[in-house]
Amino acid sequence: MQRRSHIRSLLALTALCAALVVGAATSGAVYTSTSTNRGNAFTAATDWVPPSVSLTNPGTPLRGSVILTAAATDSGSGVASVRLQRSPAGTTTWTDVCTRTAAPYTCSWNTASVTDGRYDLRAVAVDAAGNTATSTIVADRLVDNTAPTPVLVDPGEAIRGTVTLAQASTDTGSGVASVRYEWSPALSGAWTAICTSTAAPFSCAFATATAATPNGDYDLRITVTDAAGNGSTAVIEGVLIDNTAPTVTMTNPGSPLSGVVDLTATAADEDSGIATVAIQRAPAGGTTWTTVCTASVAPYRCRFDTTTVADGLYDVRAVASDVAGNTTTSATIANRRVDNSVSSVSVNDPGDFLRGTVTLTANANSNVGVASVRIQRAPTGKTTWTDICTDTTAPYECTLNTAAGATPDGSYDFRAIMVNGTGATTTSSTVVGRMIDNTPVRGHDIDAINGTGTLGRPDSGDTLLLTYTEAMRPTSLLTGWTGLTPMPVYLRFRDGKLDGGSSSSDVLQFSADPAGLVPTGLGSVALLTDSVKKSKTVVLAGTAVLTSVTVNGVAASRVTITLGAVVSGAGDLSTRTNKTAMAWTPTAAALDLAGNPCSTSPVTESGVLDANF
Repeated sequence: MQRRSHIRSLLALTALCAALVVGAATSGAVYTSTSTNRGNAFTAATDWVPPSVSLTNPGTPLRGSVILTAAATDSGSGVASVRLQRSPAGTTTWTDVCTRTAAPYTCSWNTASVTDGRYDLRAVAVDAAGNTATSTIVADRLVDNTAPTPVLVDPGEAIRGTVTLAQASTDTGSGVASVRYEWSPALSGAWTAICTSTAAPFSCAFATATAATPNGDYDLRITVTDAAGNGSTAVIEGVLIDNTAPTVTMTNPGSPLSGVVDLTATAADEDSGIATVAIQRAPAGGTTWTTVCTASVAPYRCRFDTTTVADGLYDVRAVASDVAGNTTTSATIANRRVDNSVSSVSVNDPGDFLRGTVTLTANANSNVGVASVRIQRAPTGKTTWTDICTDTTAPYECTLNTAAGATPDGSYDFRAIMVNGTGATTTSSTVVGRMIDNTPVRGHDIDAINGTGTLGRPDSGDTLLLTYTEAMRPTSLLTGWTGLTPMPVYLRFRDGKLDGGSSSSDVLQFSADPAGLVPTGLGSVALLTDSVKKSKTVVLAGTAVLTSVTVNGVAASRVTITLGAVVSGAGDLSTRTNKTAMAWTPTAAALDLAGNPCSTSPVTESGVLDANF
């Protein structure tokens, strides 16, 4: 009986093996058969088929956190786990991103944790029976977490009209995808979009001449975004928008023109400023303009050599351009005659101040010869001209006796008139406002003012005022003095007996050094009081300042000396409160601006009597 049972078991097992051999590739059925033979058990396999798995393409490029999604199924023992993996593109070095044991099989991949570059992706599924399946590889996915390098091309210091804004940004990853351009009032941070460009060269047209962008300073910026979505910005500050043209006026050069003459223009621009002024000429009534010169700084001036063009009538004008590129053309000065048969004449500047006998000279030339040159004078601002002389041979010069009654002290203008070989006349430009001064300068007044020290005693802080009747040459008062800055001077208070006088009438002298070896042009002062002990000399430092005052309606000079510290003889000063009037004796070494020496007549202190220092 047992033998028959064993045989049946063997036959059943043989039939099962045959069935598995025939259908192993397609059947997923579960079959279990058990027979017992002497304590032995036989069990057939439950799942021979691997799962199916696929990975959804996440796209490219990738940045930041990316969701990876896989789909997996198994009709046998069921999906046990799905691993999502990455590998540098084209390699077999696979690294798990995550493992999921239940659907949905998704995970977040932080791409910032890997180096930018290209990666392959796949999913690996395992069923409960241990069968494994790998998805098709999603290949060559670019990871890019690096922002572009933004570069906004500087459009220039000043712009106008419609300007093409450009950029030179770079991105070594996914590449530049878009560039957004914006403007803002300078330093305000209130940005307004201009345009967004999505195709190379990523430029933008900026229309500046709108109500939204009146003339003024603006900031410009770009935001550069790559194909992965990384963005970065670049800013250029302080770009001036200027859509207002400059103003320009051509100065009438007169007529006729001959030789080398000045052509001048005036121009202004309140916004970006004047860049250039071109001065131009054209045949009268013509439209073909020739630039004589271009000036970039004021005064906008050309030296025009009329001998380089044919004699005739010409128009002149000026064209001004500002830094932003706005231009304006001046009104035309028409029908200026160039006539090089009329030569040039000029009178040489005789100097600002004239005294005594002065030689006046003129220059004249003509290609048809010079017949004569007259040199004339007139009171400044007047039109009544008086001949000084007429000379017929070069050098053309006159002698003017400025001390004669016909030319009293005052301001005069000078000019020259040439008569050429054909009898035509040419008048020079005028040398204006030259001063004739033959009146000797004098001392006008002296005064001493007590400071914070003891009344009647020379102290630091006391001041002494010396006033002349005219404006003085500073160098004649103190060597090297320009009069523009304070100058050191030393005050030497001497007992009167030391200078052959009375001990009760001391003397104040001035020097440029403490020892009194370097004299000045300030003269000396009789103090008429006993300020210094018998046979003593006291030296105080001082500072001299030159100021302009008006004396009898004439511009004059005042020297204000502020007393400083005692240099020597501090114990030899006396205090005297008796009221006296000092007497100042100027020196002839002091000269006015015309070079006249100062009168040495003493000047007595005016005003009420006081104790001086």
